[in-house]
Amino acid sequence: MRLGDEWKTTFKTRDGLYEWMVMPFGFSNTPSMFMRLMNYVFKPFIGRFAVVYFDDILVFSQDVPQHVHHLKQVFMVLREHKLFANPSKCHFLSEEVLFLGYLISAKGIRIDESKVSAITTWPTPTNLHDIRSFHGLASFYRRFIQNFRTIVAPITDCLKGGKFEWTPAANGAFEELKKRVTQAPVLALHDFHVSFQEFYAIIRSLEYWRHYLLPGEFILFSGHQALRYINGQHKLNPRHAKWVELLQDFSFVIRHKAGSANTVADALSRRHALTTSVRLQVEGFGNFRALYPDDSDFRDVWVNCRLHPVHDFTIHDGYLFKELDYVYLKAPFVTPLFWRVIKAD
Repeated sequence: MRLGDEWKTTFKTRDGLYEWMVMPFGFSNTPSMFMRLMNYVFKPFIGRFAVVYFDDILVFSQDVPQHVHHLKQVFMVLREHKLFANPSKCHFLSEEVLFLGYLISAKGIRIDESKVSAITTWPTPTNLHDIRSFHGLASFYRRFIQNFRTIVAPITDCLKGGKFEWTPAANGAFEELKKRVTQAPVLALHDFHVSFQEFYAIIRSLEYWRHYLLPGEFILFSGHQALRYINGQHKLNPRHAKWVELLQDFSFVIRHKAGSANTVADALSRRHALTTSVRLQVEGFGNFRALYPDDSDFRDVWVNCRLHPVHDFTIHDGYLFKELDYVYLKAPFVTPLFWRVIKAD
């Protein structure tokens, strides 16, 4: 509690009035305020080598020396803000950790064995409450079970209508889910070393609409689910690191939207017939192709670009471009012109 605010927690008993000296978790806004505090004090570490959920602090590192260094940083912050940890609940130098119902290791993410046991030993439901309880627990691990929605559909149907009715189909789904849980795979972590074409598209969009997006918050939908976790990666190649740094200027969240749910964008990206190619036709424009080799400003760039792109310069359809801008030449019959091309990928 902040000094001077203790009176706000006053409560009355038969022995008199009492005040809380620390924040009680029974208050309606206490969890959100505590989470806000944790996010504030650990802001420099979150996404780099720490994950914080209320009073659970998960520190991850590449090796032991780095891990010890990270732990020292976390302890210093705890000491500075007078936050205390219970040693009996702390685990150090673990290769596998139980966090929010999942077992996390370098190999990936798998279901907590205690939860597997709870599901496989679950008795046959005898009322709606039992069905809801089993449905909720199984749904928590739905990402580990392929075609989960189809399998659980008969059980979901039993929740409709407000009347308990356990059907043979529901019992079959009940047993099938028990079986599937014991065969659940280890989910692999996302590989952030691959090239992100969609990441580049996001960066270009943010740069283009920067003046509109900077003042407020917004939601960014992407078909690439791995991009949701890009801010949590601390080992990136120089290009991706530069892009992640650019993202810090904006206040937004990335939400995944599958291609099947984003039919308009999905169709445009996959069907060339729906993508319009806009080209500007200017009489005599084709003669520019022959002028590049003799131009004093762009001769060297032209020669090098014929082998491979140089910096931001590329050759498209016989013309020289800097990113998406056409490079015009100094000629008496040419006025300054920038030609933007929208072409189908």
